[in-house]
Amino acid sequence: MEGCIKKIQGKRRNRLADQTNFRSNAAPNFRPITRQEEKKLDDRRERNHGWQLQLAEYRSPGSTQENDDKILSLLSKATEQQRSNLIIMGDFNFPTINWRQGESGAGLDQPATKFLNATKDAFLIQHQTVPTRHREGEKSNILDLVFSNAEDLIQDITVAPAIGKSDHFTLLVNLNCKRSLVRKESRLNFHKADFNKIREDLQAVDWNKELGEKPIEDMWKTFRCKLEKITVASTPRTTKGRHERNKWMDRGTLTSVRKKHQLFPQMAADQEDDLDYTAYIRARNKAAKDCRQAKKRLEKTEVADCKKNPKAFWSYVKSKTTVRSGIGDLKKEDGTRTSSDQEKADSKLLSKCVRM
Repeated sequence: MEGCIKKIQGKRRNRLADQTNFRSNAAPNFRPITRQEEKKLDDRRERNHGWQLQLAEYRSPGSTQENDDKILSLLSKATEQQRSNLIIMGDFNFPTINWRQGESGAGLDQPATKFLNATKDAFLIQHQTVPTRHREGEKSNILDLVFSNAEDLIQDITVAPAIGKSDHFTLLVNLNCKRSLVRKESRLNFHKADFNKIREDLQAVDWNKELGEKPIEDMWKTFRCKLEKITVASTPRTTKGRHERNKWMDRGTLTSVRKKHQLFPQMAADQEDDLDYTAYIRARNKAAKDCRQAKKRLEKTEVADCKKNPKAFWSYVKSKTTVRSGIGDLKKEDGTRTSSDQEKADSKLLSKCVRM
């Protein structure tokens, strides 16, 4: 498996200035910012004290000379932006570079030596010192790199098990950056609602007096307002949990995944021991197989029960959908089209366009 995946995890809203994915025949997706954008970024930097430019790159092992030159140009342009915090990470595939000693085993005209010299000229600090790729019978190498323009910008880097059957380990990078706290969204917890109290409060309402001879729409609004008020008063609120386990993750699958994570530190500590490596590979393959089978079991169950529980079925389908399609514009009687959701929600217009 080859590629580069970057995931930002945290409670703050994080905006990526540029995210560049490099392939052997692709050009860098980098452009200089305009003066207007520069002014906005300066204002944001004064407010947040530490705006970041983050780049994610991938260089193929068979990269061409033209693509290597574009990577060097990208490093130069990124440093010329003079950002207060610059982070560059990715899979560069330079096994001949010894990052512990800062030396290259290749010739002066080789891409690895040019890349090492370019990072030194840009005063970039490479933080990853533990091998990130290991395959049985081959030498372990540091191919996945993490650069920054400040030594204290990277708090620590944790080497975790690979994703799937990849021979590249996963890097968990903790950054030292200020963030604005975002309040957790709360919702009603109907599992702990006092439904007896809700029934009593609804029965205590004099509906003849509340509704009277109002039009149907006004009656519905009055009833809905009363119901919501009574429901909120008898239902506690809760915040969404930080981590939600996948629906297909059963006890057996979770045990396999945990065993893989338990064996990984032993294998990473002594990569010359074939016994530890073999045990980890078996656990990794078993965990991947159990995850696939668990997903299939969940999908078969959802399909079998789709008639009895259609909400669960369509909820699972929606979770796998990346594109959210809304209601298109509706044509009104005068020939024009609706321009807002309020017009689309008009009961008369919607009833003419939708046939049950």
